[in-house]
Amino acid sequence: MLFFGKECGVESYIFFSFQKQTGIFWVVLNISLGIKWFVDAENGSIAVRKKGPDLLYNFTVWVPIAKFFGVIMNLQFTVVFIPVSRLFMQYIYRISTGSQTVTAKIWRGFLEYTCGLDYALEFHMLCGITGYFCAIMHTFAHVMNFATRAEEVWSKFGWWIWFTGIGLLTCLTILVSAAHRNVRRNHFYIFYYTHMLYWPITFFNFFHGAGYFGPNFWKFAIVPIGIFVLDRMHRVYKERIAVSLIDFTNMGVVTTISLGKESMPEYSEGHYAFVNCPHVSEHEWHPFTISSAPQGKKEEET
Repeated sequence: MLFFGKECGVESYIFFSFQKQTGIFWVVLNISLGIKWFVDAENGSIAVRKKGPDLLYNFTVWVPIAKFFGVIMNLQFTVVFIPVSRLFMQYIYRISTGSQTVTAKIWRGFLEYTCGLDYALEFHMLCGITGYFCAIMHTFAHVMNFATRAEEVWSKFGWWIWFTGIGLLTCLTILVSAAHRNVRRNHFYIFYYTHMLYWPITFFNFFHGAGYFGPNFWKFAIVPIGIFVLDRMHRVYKERIAVSLIDFTNMGVVTTISLGKESMPEYSEGHYAFVNCPHVSEHEWHPFTISSAPQGKKEEET
């Protein structure tokens, strides 16, 4: 089985590998969204206080702070799906770097400015870490509000908000702890199976809110998660295509394999292939650099 992709950079220190303009763009975007949600929540609290200081749901300033971190968390936990949508990233990389047309230059500039096109993996990791930090601060702010407004909080949100919040934070802590480089390289299955916690994490985000539904997460999730789902469906289809093994050479530190072109008859320079041997493991996909010419009758990977 083969799966093809385009190299989008190398793993390095996250906070130093991004281009400066990419970092500035995301800092400004996140802080702007946070301030907007903070101001809206504070204005809502002021309106309630004007009606009467003893009214129910007269929450403390901790609620706007929770909203500030909550909206940043929503953004991170949806955008995080885009860099790991491999076929989608391959497509936008191809149309933005495959030529020097005006359209390609505009695409390339936009993508480099907003998400660091050549650092998709680092961008994915940064979104995850930022989202986890915001989840902790969001929880802390709500706990501080609950400490002084317990009756009001319980009346409005009930037990469900605590169930989804604690479940979300627990799953995030396990996932982030197992995402360390040493775990990925030396205990891949721990990394792989803990990363499957993105399913309950996404579920909790969708339904974390009053009335058993998150009021804002779905607004951020429609496009990124839609892209991820369609990308994953197409990948599942591609992964089911078996390829023929023509030759295998092990030269110590270098391994070369020659495969048929059933899965992807067309490719270009810079492409690599994910190779899976289901008799060894159904879930492990190993990247091999394509070293043969696109016009050849077989593919050689190194």
